[in-house]
Amino acid sequence: MRGRGAILIAATVFSSGLMAAAAGRADSPALPTATNGAPVQLVAAGLVTPTSFAFGDGAVFEGDGGNSDAAVPSDGGVFLLRGGTATKIPGSPQFVAGLAWHDGALYISGGSMTAPNTEKWQLLKWSSWNGTTFAEQHAIYTAPAKFDDAGALTVVSDDEQVAGDVSWHWQQWGPNAGSRCPMIGIWLRPPYRGRGIGARAQAGLVDLL
Repeated sequence: MRGRGAILIAATVFSSGLMAAAAGRADSPALPTATNGAPVQLVAAGLVTPTSFAFGDGAVFEGDGGNSDAAVPSDGGVFLLRGGTATKIPGSPQFVAGLAWHDGALYISGGSMTAPNTEKWQLLKWSSWNGTTFAEQHAIYTAPAKFDDAGALTVVSDDEQVAGDVSWHWQQWGPNAGSRCPMIGIWLRPPYRGRGIGARAQAGLVDLL
């Protein structure tokens, strides 16, 4: 569910010729073959829940969701994949849903929590990569602590342009807090209509609500 919500604010980049393996097991299957018949290169092993990849400045980055069975996610974050080893980058959120590299910066959609129901979801911008870490790390958007109030989210297209927005407000139909439902709406710029972007954005919003 969290992965679908990330379509609203981040892009995920995949390569058919690279593979990052989840935590190694003795019964791990053999590496697959790419669709064009080429061998697949294992770039790292020992990851937990790979969710996304980004490529920039000569480096390969992996976003990881961590242990999804735990009440509080652990072992997730942003990892540098190099020489078959995954190294966690300092400052990583506990859960990463999506990564995108653009104009010398890594954009991260992720969240952290200290206990159940204490989620803090953010869109981060990391820049000034020095080969080991990012010297500048900033949060450019922090989601509301709850979606109990009316609000809106920006819809970003595959070409990293603002395509529009989705919004919601709550309608009460009964006597208690559970007797209500959200009404959602969407507006897209004309060039982005009829391409399925709106459907995916609304599905992601439904998951968030």
